[in-house]
Amino acid sequence: MSEAIAETWEQELVARGVALGEARGELRARREDLRALLEERFGPLSEALAERIEATDDMERLREAMRQVIRIQSPEELEL
Repeated sequence: MSEAIAETWEQELVARGVALGEARGELRARREDLRALLEERFGPLSEALAERIEATDDMERLREAMRQVIRIQSPEELEL
């Protein structure tokens, strides 16, 4: 299912004139931002959480997860 969401997201960006490489770069940057925020607040991430972040292809979910960082008490609480 995540592949279908990623394809839909990529197709939408391409339709809006955003280059696919640019879209993938932005997605990669959001993942890196989320990891950096979590590491700054909680220290090194578990492998499982790092894999969940890497598997997330929804830009809005990543943005919401970044907002959650200020409210959660542990990385395990992150809803992604």
